[in-house]
Amino acid sequence: MTVFLSVLLLQTGEHLLHRYQLELRDTAQIVKGFYIWVIAPFLMVCGLYYLLLPKLRDSSRVYRLLVVIPVLMILCISYIRMGIYLYTGERKTEVWSEDGFLICTDYNGSNQAAYKQVAGIFRTPFDGWTRDAMLFKLQKQYGDGVRFVEDQGNDTFLYTAESIRPGTPPFYFTAKNNYWLDNDFLTQLMKSDADVFWKSKNRAMSFIQETDASAPIDYAFLELYCGGGDDILSCAADLADWYLFVGEDRRYFKDRELLFTPLCIVHFYGADTQSVNFSDVSQLIEGASWTRIKDSVQEKLQEAYQRQEDTDTASQEEDTAWETLFMESYDGSYEKECALENGDIRYRMVCVDAALGSRAYALLKSSDSGASWEVQQKDPFAGQMGMGIDFTFLTEDFGFASLMHNGGDEAVLYVTEDGGMSYHPSVFQGVGVTLEDGYFYNPYDYPQMPYEEDGCLYVLCGQGADGDYAGGDSAGMALFTSADHGYTFIYQEIYVPSESVL
Repeated sequence: MTVFLSVLLLQTGEHLLHRYQLELRDTAQIVKGFYIWVIAPFLMVCGLYYLLLPKLRDSSRVYRLLVVIPVLMILCISYIRMGIYLYTGERKTEVWSEDGFLICTDYNGSNQAAYKQVAGIFRTPFDGWTRDAMLFKLQKQYGDGVRFVEDQGNDTFLYTAESIRPGTPPFYFTAKNNYWLDNDFLTQLMKSDADVFWKSKNRAMSFIQETDASAPIDYAFLELYCGGGDDILSCAADLADWYLFVGEDRRYFKDRELLFTPLCIVHFYGADTQSVNFSDVSQLIEGASWTRIKDSVQEKLQEAYQRQEDTDTASQEEDTAWETLFMESYDGSYEKECALENGDIRYRMVCVDAALGSRAYALLKSSDSGASWEVQQKDPFAGQMGMGIDFTFLTEDFGFASLMHNGGDEAVLYVTEDGGMSYHPSVFQGVGVTLEDGYFYNPYDYPQMPYEEDGCLYVLCGQGADGDYAGGDSAGMALFTSADHGYTFIYQEIYVPSESVL
């Protein structure tokens, strides 16, 4: 009983300490765990034997064996639990930082946390720097040009920093008020430099924004666009210029080591994105010649382009084999057909697969009034399946298609400008309504086929099979118009069928 009460008091005391953000140091925590999971169970087992010993002397061997088995199981479980406790929960390394804080790393080195020591055996989580201390540390790391701007809440602060490029305005970055001051300074510095540098080059570039889950600060990859095999040499030369341009700013470095790779992805026009690892090239910035950097970049670009060509070749061979097999077995059936004005050009949407009520489609095309057909695109909707289809072509290249979902309750509109070789989802301005019970939703989620009138592109959106808002489609549908060939539609008004131009 005494052992049990001691364990209960230890756990209760630790729970109460947590209310004041106090934790046991790792050494004290391990001692406590060893007592709870090894010593205490052993003492309890000894006490159990002491209490049962008189009865065991008078019992048969079977009954003595039945008592020994659960005792051994208790000891075995306690030792296993202690092993798990030590090697997954409490086996950390504690290192004193130059600021006098305990930096604790878990057993596999994946996570770190900072603490302050309290009364020897206790610690409390790091509660942040003062504003002046944050500014001092950031200036020490990134230069005296760093200035505080505002507190954005959630321990996130906005700062500004000077660019070394003449005529370039300061840029902004954010920092978290944790021990390490996680920030996106290098990302924003790279964006500022890229804006200056790539304006002088006739080459498209963009940024891919990412978020690091372990430190809630956004960072970005610089994505560069390369025209293809004939453009690799020029692209490599531009990148060599870029790396030397970056190397002029010493804030990218720490102890002569580059802290940040200012390029991660190259995109070849007409192909999928290829990730290229330039980390070793980045290290050449320090003291390497332009020629050496250019040659290294060119080699990596050629390797990436070859990978892309291999992928494209395999994909084309697979598509050709599928198309041949499909057309050999095609029986002429289709779900919907669309013919242009003279009837020579025709398109068909045919079902090529079905599962759980949803269907996958392929687009066929005929240039001889339907006498013969060929596969235009075996997967026009990039793997998306629907419960029904509608589509139209306003010209041989320009058209729309809609995939029905949820039994006809809603549909997604797609637009194509290459004859159905690729479809892109259209974006609609929301038309939200609030019901009497406070529920907010968009009832107009079933677009019909767009049409042109007086040089403008229109589409009517109904409510689908479940539509009963304000009398349903018979009482009116939402009219949208597009100024960018159907990629985005802007709401105009509610059209009553009798007033509709259709």
